[in-house]
Amino acid sequence: MKKIKILLIMSYAIACTALTYGTETVIPQWWVDRGIAPSTENQFTDNILEDNYSVVNIGQLMFVAKQAAAELNDKLQDGAGSIIDDVISAFPEYESSNPEANYAALTVGQLKYVAQKFYDRLSLLSAGEVNWNNIELISGGSSSTNHKYPWPAMSNPPTQAQLEENYSLANIGQLKYLFSWSIETEQ
Repeated sequence: MKKIKILLIMSYAIACTALTYGTETVIPQWWVDRGIAPSTENQFTDNILEDNYSVVNIGQLMFVAKQAAAELNDKLQDGAGSIIDDVISAFPEYESSNPEANYAALTVGQLKYVAQKFYDRLSLLSAGEVNWNNIELISGGSSSTNHKYPWPAMSNPPTQAQLEENYSLANIGQLKYLFSWSIETEQ
C-alpha cells in the first residue's frame, strides 16, 4: 500500500512538472507581432521568470488564444479550423458591467482544454511546418485517443491526483509554454 501511495505521489509530481516546465520558454515572434509580449529578448530576467509562477487569469487565456487563432488564420491556407473558431466564438465578450469575470483564476484543466484544440490542429501539419520551441510532446494513452500533448494522458478511469491537477491553478509560465509554438511556413 505504501508503494502505491509513493507511486501516485511521484506520478502527480511528474504531471505537474510537465506543465510547469515552461518557465524558460522562448517567446515566438508572433507573440510580439500580435501584442502579447513587447519583445522576444530579455525573457529570462529574474522579474519575468518570477512572474511566470503567477496565477494566470481567464482573460489572459482568451487573449492569447484569440491571437493564436489569428496567427493560424494568417499562416495556414485552411486557417485555424472550425473547432478552434468555435472555441474562440464561445468566449464571452468583455462586459463593462462585469469586468471582474476576465480576472477569474484559470485552472490547469481549462488551460489544457483550450490548448488541446490548437495541438490537435497543429498535429495535422507536416513535419517542419511547426517549430515547437522546446515543447516536449508526450505520446501515450490508449491507442484510440492518439494522445500527443505536452501533458500526460489521463488514465481510464482518471486517478484522484489527475483530477485534482486539472482543478489546480494554472500559472503564466504554463500558458507561455503551451502557446510557444510557431508556424514555419506560409501556405
